Amino acid sequence: MKLAYKTILYFILSTVPLLIIAFLVTYQLIYAELKDGADEALHIEVHNIKEKIKTDSLNIQPFFMNDNLGYVKLVLSAPYKKRKFDTLIFNAHEKEKIPYRVLDSYFEQNGKFYNIRLYKSIIEIDELAEAIFIAVTVLILSLIILILVINFMLSKKLWKPFYEELETIKAFNLNANLVENAHKPSHNIIEFNLLSSNVIKMKNRIVEQYSAQKQFTENASHELQTPLAIINNQINNLLQSSHLTEKELQSIQVIEQTLKRISNINKSLLLLSKIENRHFTEKTEVNFTKILNIVLAYLNDWAAYKEIEIESKIDSDFLINANTYLIEILLSNLISNAIKHNINGGKINIQSAENKFIISNTGYEPQQDVSQCFNRFTKSSPTDDSPGLGLSIAKSICEAYNIDIGYKFSKIHIIELLK
Repeated sequence: MKLAYKTILYFILSTVPLLIIAFLVTYQLIYAELKDGADEALHIEVHNIKEKIKTDSLNIQPFFMNDNLGYVKLVLSAPYKKRKFDTLIFNAHEKEKIPYRVLDSYFEQNGKFYNIRLYKSIIEIDELAEAIFIAVTVLILSLIILILVINFMLSKKLWKPFYEELETIKAFNLNANLVENAHKPSHNIIEFNLLSSNVIKMKNRIVEQYSAQKQFTENASHELQTPLAIINNQINNLLQSSHLTEKELQSIQVIEQTLKRISNINKSLLLLSKIENRHFTEKTEVNFTKILNIVLAYLNDWAAYKEIEIESKIDSDFLINANTYLIEILLSNLISNAIKHNINGGKINIQSAENKFIISNTGYEPQQDVSQCFNRFTKSSPTDDSPGLGLSIAKSICEAYNIDIGYKFSKIHIIELLK
């Protein structure tokens, strides 16, 4: 949810209940005030009736006075002094019950007790209260809508520099030059100016560190390749010598194997660095099935040597926008891994569907934590002589192209790619 929308949501959740409570309290106060006015009018008329009783100028019978209905009658005693209550009386003309306010009181004059009961129609009060209710409801709703619109427009305007800054961060390219003057704030909000200046500083530090790391990696790889090549040539020259003993030849062969391992590690680390630094920018639609056939063509001999049977089930092509060279490395690493960690006479099953690509193989149960298998220099067993970078490279390639890669062992080893 966007910040502006969340601000509006919190505003609604905090203000609407308060407005509803304020409205209900106001409505009750107005309604009570209108009822007090009706009670006051009844009291005045009761007072007038008492004055007429005192002067014997009142007929003791029901009577109408303005909008009041009432009567006076003689009673034996006064059970209470007075009371007020509401009631409903059926109106034959309106064919409905009309609300009335009732004042029931007793009055003693010359030893006689008079019951004075007056009814005052409060239908106008109810109608007025209803009109007030509707008017206030419309007013509150209009006010809320107006406040929300104003708040949304203000939020959009005030937060515009923030979203502009987000866009500059999204468009940030590590391969670009320093961005010291690339983005000048066009607003006068102190907090956003601080954000912009600090983002620029952060970008510059990232670019500097990235450039330094990139330069170091390239230089280190280049500098290592030269002495490795020289050592390899010298070893080859030594192997040509006829004066070496068998023991010396074995030692040189060990050195040669170790040198090749160092060279492979160097190449793998350089490749990892290039993948993570997005050096492979060229993309095209890659069909995993076609790349798979290319990879199997030069790995079949190794699989045949270990008597491993490779089966493919292609339900549909697994297509993705990526660099062809990297996908070839990805599949090569995964299938090589499946052959290397397989058993003689084992099997490899490859399944391809529109949204997933699965490579499963027989093999021994892993001796290491399977959750760490994609980490660098992680080996399947302590005796494994591989550098442990194949799955790390596969993981980096998948991350570069938003492919989910997972591994599990359930009697067989299973690598699953999902897009």
